[in-house]
Amino acid sequence: MHALRSLLIALLFLSCTLSQAAPPQHPQQMVIFGGNGGGDFKLECANNFEGVVIRRGAWISGLGLICSGRRLAMTGGTRDQSEEWSCPGGGTVSSLKYGFTRDGNYPKYLDYLEVHCARGEVHCFHTGDGCWDRHPNPGSYNGRGLTHVSACSSFQHGYGIVGRSGDAIDALGMECFPAPPPRPPIDHIRPLPPRTPLTIMEPTG
Repeated sequence: MHALRSLLIALLFLSCTLSQAAPPQHPQQMVIFGGNGGGDFKLECANNFEGVVIRRGAWISGLGLICSGRRLAMTGGTRDQSEEWSCPGGGTVSSLKYGFTRDGNYPKYLDYLEVHCARGEVHCFHTGDGCWDRHPNPGSYNGRGLTHVSACSSFQHGYGIVGRSGDAIDALGMECFPAPPPRPPIDHIRPLPPRTPLTIMEPTG
């Protein structure tokens, strides 16, 4: 009877614990930066966001994600040639740096996209002028204010990209998701104590 009561109390405690579990977490959207054109889009990876696919001509016209080795459908224009790059070894995208063509001194279309991985690898997709900090052809303007960095914190990982697009990529921002807690080292896992053998006494008399 005592054992049955203990089991019922344990099950009741487990039920209360599960009912009070934290609600599901949602991606955090970073600032969307760029021009005013295009319609809203959202590209998300259900699994590992490990790379990017682009189309480029005079500017970067199309954009898609690579999730656990699989390409997602792209947004933007469809005419230009595509190319892709992924973080080595199944790594995760942690930040994006990007710059825009200019309309006066205001951003217009995506000119380059620099992909940063959580392990430190970097790749630059560009249309001829590299991944610049100051616009290479500023004209009578200073060429500043046309780049942006969208980055996840050290406690997050890349989840997707949001922005605006039409026949080109007009604006971008990252989505970040809380990273799972690291697993403890094997040598720090304490073994369970040995169980005490159960002795069954035969009834007497």
